[in-house]
Amino acid sequence: MLNHKELDFLKSLHQKKEREQEQCFLIDNPKVIGEHVQSPYFQKLYVTEEAGLKYQQYWSNIDYTIINGVELKKISPSTTPQGAVAIFSFLPVPVFSYRDDNILLLDGLQDPGNVGTILRTADWFGIKNIFLSPECADVYNFKTIASSMGSIFNVHFYQNQDLEKVITDLKKNKYKIIASDSHGDNNILTSGKKAIIIGSEAHGISEKLSKLADGHYQIPKLGQAESLNAAVAAGIIMYQLHK
Repeated sequence: MLNHKELDFLKSLHQKKEREQEQCFLIDNPKVIGEHVQSPYFQKLYVTEEAGLKYQQYWSNIDYTIINGVELKKISPSTTPQGAVAIFSFLPVPVFSYRDDNILLLDGLQDPGNVGTILRTADWFGIKNIFLSPECADVYNFKTIASSMGSIFNVHFYQNQDLEKVITDLKKNKYKIIASDSHGDNNILTSGKKAIIIGSEAHGISEKLSKLADGHYQIPKLGQAESLNAAVAAGIIMYQLHK
């Protein structure tokens, strides 16, 4: 059983302000938890008796607190909890080295599912660095965490970034800035260091950032759809970068 203090603390981590204050976040996917319980960022695990048996291969060597189903529903950020909730510390923000060939700049992506999917796709394609504007969804939002499927542990993300300044610094380090939009060229993803700007599906890339771009890339359109989901568009571009 959880005491009131612990229960309130876990529930508070559903809120961005509290996560930032405590510098920790929740994961409630048993498989993702199991893959990272040995990481230095793991803090504590709460599991129902049923889930403890069902997923015992994920945390056989880890001490955990047994909770009941009512407590699970209160502390899990998910509407369909799977029996486990773990606390992890915020990941350290690394120093960007300007060495990687391809990076992503996310401009105003407010949907946490899209942000998480982009992090997961970037992880798949080996793109390690993602810069996010202040308007983007919080990486530690539970929907972002869920859609990233653990990839937040494998990529470097830089939140609340002034992308105009980031672009200025990138240009000084010989990066070509490519804006993804519907008015670009299909043949500009050339070799060399590139930073790809991805805007939101609703608003696209801001005018200021668009003007700073060295080129604009348009995904070839064959059908009648007016636009692509931001995460889908980002995935196609990441694939094109590695063809």
